[in-house]
Amino acid sequence: MSAKKAKAGKPKPGAKQARKTEPKPGAVNANSEGAAAVELAPEPKKAKGELDPAEWDFFGIPPEELPACFLWEYARESEWLRNLRKRCLAFWRGGSNKASDPALDSDLRIVQGAMPYESEVFLSGFFFEHDHAEKSQSEDPKAPHYRHPQAPAITGSFPASWQSLKQAERQHRAHIRSDVETIPLAPFGRGYDFHCDLIRDHSKRERERQIADGGHAKNVPSSVRWEGGKEEGVFCIEWGSFTNKAIADYFREWVKAKRPDSIPEPRKNGDKTEDRRAWLQWLGAMRALSHSTFKHPWFPKELRQLGERRVYDMRKKAREKFQDAFCFLPAPIEPRSFRTSVNVSPSER
Repeated sequence: MSAKKAKAGKPKPGAKQARKTEPKPGAVNANSEGAAAVELAPEPKKAKGELDPAEWDFFGIPPEELPACFLWEYARESEWLRNLRKRCLAFWRGGSNKASDPALDSDLRIVQGAMPYESEVFLSGFFFEHDHAEKSQSEDPKAPHYRHPQAPAITGSFPASWQSLKQAERQHRAHIRSDVETIPLAPFGRGYDFHCDLIRDHSKRERERQIADGGHAKNVPSSVRWEGGKEEGVFCIEWGSFTNKAIADYFREWVKAKRPDSIPEPRKNGDKTEDRRAWLQWLGAMRALSHSTFKHPWFPKELRQLGERRVYDMRKKAREKFQDAFCFLPAPIEPRSFRTSVNVSPSER
């Protein structure tokens, strides 16, 4: 090799060399169609004028829709989830080639692992086109865009507002499944032979531990309680001496007395209805302040009546609720409507 060629192959002193960078979790792979170019369902534009009521006014949401509406609307505040939706759509348009976005599956599992059933509210339809419902047809199975007549009313509507969805889709998404329904679970039932082995082994270890501590084996448990709240134990029923009613009445009182303090009774719908409605009101205040200042004519008068200090406090609470609900997402965990150039209160300047 000549000296000239060797010299040409060396980097000049002080010259910057290109670094190879590994894609970060959640980042769009450059080989995909490009999530940045993907168009999603149209949203109300934050142009000049009043903010769309669907963005801040949640007073008319029926109680049965509040759990799903809360999840949906707060999920809309996540830029990471919006980008995930774009990546899913780009993946679908690109022929479902895993090499185009190798991190997509693991990023979906981040959400599904943290919110197994709740995430279905907004993740369902992430691979659908936003005009999926308009193009679908259920008459000819051989024709394009065939949709089975019994298929759920799901569209690629995220991140459009909850109130912009058709009633059938809102009703479907409002049903949040649980282990009780999916597995399914029963409140009480007989165990199996392997449960007997578990209880015997657990009782034996506990008896040996008490003796090793220098005492006598006493109060050895005849049951095993698991982390998820399930307890497996030995029971005795005097069928021949008591009526069904007497047995049921006694069992009811026994359950009240023996329920562990660490496992309170689950609420029927989780958090209270008024809690979720308040959380949505906080979100509405945050979005309103993101759209205009508190004293601007565009600011909703219904929120202005609450007072400036309270509205800014609601904005702060909305941010905290978002960070609590989606704490599992990659940092930074910030709602997209929290801060703009116009919504900083005098005390925050």
